Amino acid sequence: MYRSTCGLAALVLCVGLTVTACGDDDGGPAGGSDATVVFIDAPLPDAPTPDAFVCNMTDCGNNQCVDLDTDPFHCGMCDRSCNDGQTCVSGDCVCPTVTAPATPTPIFDQVDSMTVPGATFAIGVFSAGAGADGLVLFYDPVNQVTDMDLDISMLSGLTPSVLYGYNVDIGSMQFQTAYIATAGTLNFDYACATGASATMTDVTFSQVTSIMDPTPLPGGCEFTAPSITIALGDNCPSSGADAGVTDAAPSP
Repeated sequence: MYRSTCGLAALVLCVGLTVTACGDDDGGPAGGSDATVVFIDAPLPDAPTPDAFVCNMTDCGNNQCVDLDTDPFHCGMCDRSCNDGQTCVSGDCVCPTVTAPATPTPIFDQVDSMTVPGATFAIGVFSAGAGADGLVLFYDPVNQVTDMDLDISMLSGLTPSVLYGYNVDIGSMQFQTAYIATAGTLNFDYACATGASATMTDVTFSQVTSIMDPTPLPGGCEFTAPSITIALGDNCPSSGADAGVTDAAPSP
């Protein structure tokens, strides 16, 4: 293949064109001989296609150009997704670091009866680290056993149970990662329709799909806490103090 010496501006004129030397008035060639000059352009393409897909990281197909070190849907390799709540750090799925306060002080709490017969939940949001976390107590307001250590691993059903929400969005009340207590002991100081207080000891929390679907997620995140004591809502009439919980005045 021959390469022409046409400049960039001349390419428009010389590509594919044949230029014949000027002839005399009767159509004969000047100088008595035919002369044909053919300009041949450089091989195509002269430049990359403007809309071509160019990936300078990792091409995972379907125009997905990803950073395998940080992409939670392609962590360490294409199509390897991290669980909800995990982040991708240096190609590994990493669980959040949860540090539960020993005696969280709610900045917001609420007690509500549930659609499940005999069940009530008390939720509290409190400061934790640089953000806010939350605890949810599910219990039977009438028949809940108090002042007794319950083996959390032996509990079944929704009541009683304890859930933990990491990194709460106060506006939407959504948690980045939700957990349920799966091991340790649970001791209710009091529990009634207006509020509840409980202490958890040597507790293990396992990740769940959501607060409203408290089924442990296989391969999900976990964290432990040596002790957590929390009081939510109002105190119950005629209840005593336990485990450092100061009883509030009974509701009128």
